[in-house]
Parts: sequence; structure tokens; C-alpha cells
Amino acid sequence: MITSATRCKSPTRICIAAWLVALGCETTEGSGGGDDAESPNTDVHVEDVVELDEVTEAQDVVDDADGVAEDVAEDATSPDAGHEDTTNPLCTPGVDGCPALVEPSVVSVGEAGRLILRGKVVTPGAVFDGEVLVVGETIACADLSCSERPEAVGATIVNANGMIFPGLIDAHNHMLFGIFDLSDWPIEKTYDYHEEWADAPGYEAVRDAYDFMIESGQAALKCEVLKYGEVKALIAGTTAVVGQPKGTALKCFGSLARSLDGGFNDLPKLAAPPFDVPAPCTASASNDHIQTSFNPKVTASYATGMLENFAECKTWAWHVHAGEGEWDNPFAIEEFEIIKARGLDVMQTVIVHGNAFGTEQFEHMAERGMNLIWSPRCNVALHGQTVRIDLLKQVSGPPITVALGADWSLNGSTNLLDELAFADAHNAAEMGGVLSDADLVDMVTINAAKVLAVDEQLGSIEVGKMADLIIVSGDAADPYRALVRARPANIMMTMVGGIVLYGAPVLEPLMPPGCEPVAICGQSRVICVAEGSTADKLDQSLEQIQSALEAGLSQYDAVAGTDFMPLSPLVLCP
Repeated sequence: MITSATRCKSPTRICIAAWLVALGCETTEGSGGGDDAESPNTDVHVEDVVELDEVTEAQDVVDDADGVAEDVAEDATSPDAGHEDTTNPLCTPGVDGCPALVEPSVVSVGEAGRLILRGKVVTPGAVFDGEVLVVGETIACADLSCSERPEAVGATIVNANGMIFPGLIDAHNHMLFGIFDLSDWPIEKTYDYHEEWADAPGYEAVRDAYDFMIESGQAALKCEVLKYGEVKALIAGTTAVVGQPKGTALKCFGSLARSLDGGFNDLPKLAAPPFDVPAPCTASASNDHIQTSFNPKVTASYATGMLENFAECKTWAWHVHAGEGEWDNPFAIEEFEIIKARGLDVMQTVIVHGNAFGTEQFEHMAERGMNLIWSPRCNVALHGQTVRIDLLKQVSGPPITVALGADWSLNGSTNLLDELAFADAHNAAEMGGVLSDADLVDMVTINAAKVLAVDEQLGSIEVGKMADLIIVSGDAADPYRALVRARPANIMMTMVGGIVLYGAPVLEPLMPPGCEPVAICGQSRVICVAEGSTADKLDQSLEQIQSALEAGLSQYDAVAGTDFMPLSPLVLCP
């Protein structure tokens, strides 16, 4: 088996360092939905972006990607989709006190579209032994018992034999970089400020390969790369992601995990946000109210357009990369001052990173109702430091809501579980344990939903919300800790909108047709990637997607004389 260390193309510190340093981040590039400099609009495709004047060409990357892929063929020579994680200290199920894995069991198979899950229900603010009734794409009941409800008649019944959590939400992830990993851009030093590494030769080499894969190569592999990232998300229990790049027109962007910052996220269209606004909303109902910006140095015209979007309720959450750098770096702090000067220090604004910020910035954010997305692996890898959560939690105003984002796989997190575990380790080692396990779980569930303004639909197990659910095998006596320590092998089911898209083989009768086997860290799983439609390559299997990506990377390596093959692993295994 190839390990994460042996795959490194050069024996650098980042390939072999201890877990708290061998990790990564993203760029000053944008995630998700549109970002138009003159007239910000969540409906604008990223292809239509007008770059801001202050941004250098190296900064003006508007892509995303997390994803990490690897061989999923189940044969004698390659039985496992994961590579060994030689840096991850988390325990292996059944070893060193970790509970052995227990699969769900199907009690009875009923009619399609009705499902009762029985087990330890874990949702923000409540933990109980009970049932969750799913009818269609929504949650119809979450209680000690749902079996007597009229809607439960004829439902399929599944014993989780573990914990039932809301699907995890990755609040920030550049998914189109998911075919790369830390071996593709070895980092030899940390940087004071994000603009210092944007033109690093290693990163530029990755950018060239990325452009080839997305825009040329094998007839442009945008769909394949994105779906690979979403496969990785499903395997780690992540049902929704902010990280959709370069437009929203492709149907493949809505095929697996929800791409929340795009029109194919399958959420109901709403006109009013889940928070109070000073004037009636005038924008049409939509299911995409998230806007992202990779450049905090916004122009006056951009700010005017953003404020109009806020007033009309067109944009409910503006995610802006700001404050990326070492603690108190003046250039990173200046970015926050520009946001304030433009009048964009409002409750819809969510700071992505902010690792340079101190008490003054956090106090202002709290006073203005602003929130934050934390990607500690990225910050530590590129800047040596991350957000001072201990200072953030001491603000005198209303608490700042913090969500977690895996960021990208190029320098670190393979999935949101990895980022969650890193945050836990950093919390214990560097922050005096200021965060509880429940705090950390909130960051990938309800807090993420809040900073994305989708908390009326996602983030908790409540009646009327979308049935995005996962089953986790682990210590049900300490469920929050169990999720924080969970590895992909612990994920027994991932459901999106009432449809089981990934899970233990015993659940295959509940899945759509055309699913395929995949081995994850020695465990047999089934994943549903191919769909019936041929539009935008929706009919591709995981094996076909991987083959196309391998062909594209091989083609690029042959032309450019590089060494970007093999693909990054789908998971890292303890």
C-alpha cells in the first residue's frame, strides 16, 4: 500500500512533519457562487466575474476544490480506496480502546420514500435514544418514538446501531483542487501574509496543471474533478459544501453532496432570510443566497452592489477571505479596515480565515454581528498560526459564530473529519481546551448552517428540515467525542435529501440503482455516483471518473514534464 509519506515527490518537511504542521489551506481565491466587482449578485456565474482592480493576477484565481481521489476498483491488486495516514494520531476502530465498528441493520423494508432510523439521535442541544422519521426529502419526526405517526405507516425501519447526526457541512472548501495533495506543492517555509505565497513556484506549477485539467486536457474535466471532491465529502459524512467554482450551469454540480453556493443545491427556494432585516425583501425567491469573494480590498462600486444585495435580500451571506497571515500582520489587518470603510461590516459578512485578527477586530465583529469560518490546518501550514479562538471567545458583545472549513487538499485536509480532528488537537495543544467537543461538532453542523444562512433547512435534526443525515459507529455514551474522533471508516451511512448515497452494504437495498462497491480503509462500502441522465456526464461511475482524471493528469505530465500522477487518495487511513 502506498502511504502518504512514500507518495511525496520530494522529502520535504510538509510531507513528513508531525500532524499539527503537515497540513494546508487555500488561496486568496474565491469559493463558490458569483462575485462581480461592479454589481455583486449571487446569480452571477464565476465565468462572468470582473476581477477587482487591486488584485494581482496571481490572486485572481476563482476556483475551488477539495476532493482527493484514488483508486476505488475492488480487485485483488487494489482493494482499498484509501492510503495509509502516517501522520494521523487518531486510533483505529477496535484498537487501543476505540470501539469496534458496528454496521446498521435493516429491520424491515417498506415502501420507498419512508424511512425510520432508530438509534442515538445527536443534534445541537439534544441527545436521546429515539427515532428519526424521513418522508420524502424532509424530516417528519425526531422523537423518542416516531413509529406511531400516520406518516410512519409502511416505512422501512433501520437500526443505526450507532449515532444519528445531522449531515456535516463544510463551510469553506476549494473542491476543484481535490486531485492534488501536499506532495504536489511541498512547502518549505511559512509566510507572513497570503500574498507572499500566491506566486510561489510550487503553487504556480499546480495552477498550470489545474488550468489544464479544468479548461483543456481531456475535453475539460470540471465535472469529474468536482464529483471526486463530492465523493470524498460523502465518504466523510459531509452532505453540503461551500466551494463550487466557475459557474453554476453544469448539472453535475448538483449530483452528490449539496453545492450550497450554486443553483443546483436542491434546497427549497426562499425569499426571506432566517434573520431579521430592517426592510421588506424585494428579491425573488431563490435557493442560492451565498456570495463569496477572494479579495477583501473591495472597490466602492463593488461595495455599493453588495449593500444593494443585502437590502434586497438577494445575498444572505457574504463570505470574504480576509486576515490571512501571521498574528497582527498589518497587511492582513488592513483588509479588515477596508471592509469596515466600505460599510460591509454587517451581519451578512462572514470572514474566511481571520487568523491575523486580535481582540480589537473580534470585538468589532461581535458588535456588528459578523461571523467567521475557521480553517486551522491551512493557517498553520502556510502561516504557522491560526485564529486565536481563545481571544475570540472573550469578546464582550454577542458571541461570534464560528464554522469549520476543510479548505483544500493541496496542503492538508482530505475531508472535514480530518479538519475536525485537527481543530481538536490544536484546541488541546495550543488553546488550553477552550472548545468543548460539543463546540467542535456545532462548527460542522448548526454553526455552519448559520454562517451560510441555511439554518432553517440544514444543520440539525428537526421536523421540516431537509433529511441530510449520517450514521456514525462509535462510543454512543460520549457522542460528541465520538464524532470528533471519527474516521471515514466510522461513517455507516450518508443521506442527502432523504436518499442514501453512501453506506454499509447492508443498506444497498435502500439506495438508488446503479451504485458501486468501494473499499474505505479496509471496510466495504457502497456509493451511488452514476445517475440515469447523460447530461453533463451524470451517468459516469466513480471508476470512470477516476480513469478520466488519471488520463488527464498523465496527458499533462507528458506535455509539461511534471509529476502530478498519481491522483491523491480518496481518504487517509489510520
